[in-house]
Amino acid sequence: MKPTNPMAQLEQWKANHRQNKINWFVSEMNERKIEPVKNAAALKIEDTPKTQQETQGATKGKHKGKLPLNPLALKLAQFNRQFDLIKQSNQLCVEKYPDCFHHKLKLSAECADLIERLNNGRALLKALSTGVTLTQEQTALLKSFNQAHSYLVFKLGEVVDDVKANQITLIEQTKINDGKGGNDE
Repeated sequence: MKPTNPMAQLEQWKANHRQNKINWFVSEMNERKIEPVKNAAALKIEDTPKTQQETQGATKGKHKGKLPLNPLALKLAQFNRQFDLIKQSNQLCVEKYPDCFHHKLKLSAECADLIERLNNGRALLKALSTGVTLTQEQTALLKSFNQAHSYLVFKLGEVVDDVKANQITLIEQTKINDGKGGNDE
């Protein structure tokens, strides 16, 4: 007999569907005639399963620093784009305008200064919040601030690292060019 209540109908459908899945699975196993495992100790089971990359022989990418597992990294697409544009600008400056790279060094110093100030502010806020009972709203605000702090420190740190890497590239190019100039004379 079919129930008239929609919720009861749903529950009956779920029970029938669950039973149908079980019956299908049992029939599949019977068709394949998979033998039961007799000696489980002989099986080689790894503690951590391999990823698809590892099974294909590739290695996992090594990330420098803290990974941006921050929800803001997904929400702030325009800021992510701006930081990417800064990196592209740094590279372009090395390639086309090496005499103006001192501006990028200034940018790097400013980013490092901002990182230091943000860290000092976070430490001060942490010191002020310890020993004090925070409301749920204050706790949520503190968590939100910490996420924003981590995001900005990570992104600004990427800019500093990028400028350092480009500076090394620029120094190497200068040495190579100086060596070529000395041989021609």
